[in-house]
Amino acid sequence: MPRKKEEAALFRFLLVVACACFGVVEARAAETWHVAKVIGSAVVLTGGAGTPVTVGLELADGQTLATGPAGRVLLVKGAASMLLGPGTSMAVQPNPNDDGKTVALQRSGSLELEVEKRNVRYFSVETPYLAAVVKGTHFKVAVGRGRTSVGVTRGLVEVDAFRTGQRTMVPPGQVATATVKGLAVSGTGAKYEIVSMPIRAPTVSAASATSAAAADDASDVNADDTAADDGKPAKPDKPDKGDKGGSGGGNGKGNNGNGGGNGGGKGNISSLPLPRAHCLFQSLCLGEVQRGSSSKAIEGSPGTKAAV
Repeated sequence: MPRKKEEAALFRFLLVVACACFGVVEARAAETWHVAKVIGSAVVLTGGAGTPVTVGLELADGQTLATGPAGRVLLVKGAASMLLGPGTSMAVQPNPNDDGKTVALQRSGSLELEVEKRNVRYFSVETPYLAAVVKGTHFKVAVGRGRTSVGVTRGLVEVDAFRTGQRTMVPPGQVATATVKGLAVSGTGAKYEIVSMPIRAPTVSAASATSAAAADDASDVNADDTAADDGKPAKPDKPDKGDKGGSGGGNGKGNNGNGGGNGGGKGNISSLPLPRAHCLFQSLCLGEVQRGSSSKAIEGSPGTKAAV
């Protein structure tokens, strides 16, 4: 009898230890950016060498992730997501202070981001021409030849054109574009005032002319990208040239997954099941997906000065 009690006690102890270890693993996964879905080609660059991206791969701070001409990668960290479009090069800046802030360094291509709302500005994207700083929102950053654009779907994004010393706020339905000549805002609704800020050098270098040209066609932000959430099904992304085989919808020349396709191919697609929140990225979700409910009123109001 005593032996059975000892065995039962040992079993309970091991069960507690196993649960604790599982919790640590889950917490670790929530603290790191990991790959939830891959379409087409993508590599992680370490010391100049490229390693193919696979589902479940954890992206360490400082590592560069680059997608091919028809590649897409969905990175997830807790409730936040980053969708890399074709021809995109980005890395997450190391954070020695461990203060919960995330800085994505984007050299080329497009990033579409879903960031959970917090009371502090904790997430930013640095590009060669501007920085986008948010508390929580859904927005897209596109880096092309000689310019960077930011389009907002939900929330409010602060845009800093540090090369020309200009700053403004961008609400849903508008696009801010920064070049070496200055900052401009287009789209619907009243515009926030563009104010002055200190000029500083970029922390991210621009991609080579060849890389920028390859990503340029896929890195524009347009009106469809900035349509505010209205509770209606989101429009699916338009297929990129040479990527129709990946979705099985093309009828042009090329092999499935790497060209026009033959209308039936599934291409090179791998993924983990995605939480519903991440299905805002229509090109990576299967079936009809409803967007979330309309967002609450955003901070500030058009016509006011941006915070300096």
